Amino acid sequence: DEAVRKEKRIMGSALIKIKHEKSEVDVFFSSIARLTPTRKKEVKKKEV
Repeated sequence: DEAVRKEKRIMGSALIKIKHEKSEVDVFFSSIARLTPTRKKEVKKKEV
């Protein structure tokens, strides 16, 4: 029973770590998108 409890704790911390890393990646990409609005405008001009 103790081993199962320990395994669940490890799984839980791993899930939390994965969620945290995913949110960091999302923030990273959103900051890039914010830093490069001119590139999006250029793409729109090329489309038109």
